[in-house]
Amino acid sequence: MSDHIIGSRFQPIVLLATQNIVGHEILTQLNSTTRLEYWFIQLTPQMACDYFITQSRLERTVESAESLRLINLPVAVLTHYALVQKIIHHANHFRTGIELQDPDELARLTADEMCQLRTNLSNLKQAGFTLWLDDFKPQYLSTLTALNHTFDGVKIDRSILHECRDRLPTLRHTVQEAKPIAAIVLLEGIETRRDVKLAQASGALLGQGFYWPEKQVAFPRRLQ
Repeated sequence: MSDHIIGSRFQPIVLLATQNIVGHEILTQLNSTTRLEYWFIQLTPQMACDYFITQSRLERTVESAESLRLINLPVAVLTHYALVQKIIHHANHFRTGIELQDPDELARLTADEMCQLRTNLSNLKQAGFTLWLDDFKPQYLSTLTALNHTFDGVKIDRSILHECRDRLPTLRHTVQEAKPIAAIVLLEGIETRRDVKLAQASGALLGQGFYWPEKQVAFPRRLQ
């Protein structure tokens, strides 16, 4: 795993009303010969857990006035009791926020796995983690209702903004649909000034996308 990773990308999260940066999502930066989608597919839950802990330690070395720092974790880790306990033991004092990155996988969980996920999320919350849901789409609402967990924040999938560039009422409706999942709603996929104006009119509180420059941080030493 270490041969492919050269650092992390800190993508700004902004308050839409003012465009002030209030946090960052920490994303993986791979070398030029590694394809991102294939690299993530080959990660086992144990590898993903260990990489999360490594990212949280890197996050601690980067000075910033913003308190919100989010890192992705897959459902395959968050349904695993022992891995979640490992994260709580090794990463809780960094107070890194967790994004459930693949809500499409929730519909594939058994009843027992859904129950374990609910318990693990509660344990993470009690340990001090901020919990977010990534890539929300309206078709996930029934599964999220069954999960019965209120997240600290929810990110609306970037495709929604792009599909609604000429349909502000539809975008506003999707933002309202997301609010029972979490009080804080973030719109992903903001790439232009027009997108910023649309997002500001949507009812979402926060925004994220390539419109705001990222910060790249190299790992101080090779991952072990």
